[in-house]
Amino acid sequence: MRNEKPKLYKHFGQIADQIELEHCLNNGISKPYIYSDAASGTLLPHFKKGKRFINEGINIYLDYILKNVKKGERVYTSNFGPQKMYMPINLINELIEKIKINPLLKGLKYIL
Repeated sequence: MRNEKPKLYKHFGQIADQIELEHCLNNGISKPYIYSDAASGTLLPHFKKGKRFINEGINIYLDYILKNVKKGERVYTSNFGPQKMYMPINLINELIEKIKINPLLKGLKYIL
């Protein structure tokens, strides 16, 4: 999925994450492993919303950057290119709680 109009549509990634997880739960996958690709230059926003990268070195680097970057400074991650990322269990658990309250795929059964 790609948000072609990020200034118009905000939190697109959070909605996509929830739909991915709901789809897994609807298909009987109670302990999903959800992975995807982060486009070049999008690593930091994905990291900030809770995704983690298969390449642990990138996670360490981004964690350091977030702790040390000053407000208003720009961080470029394009040099890493596209990277495989996954949804860690803590993010899955947070989304499960949201799904219990407000599922996006209404009228479908879940295994929670």
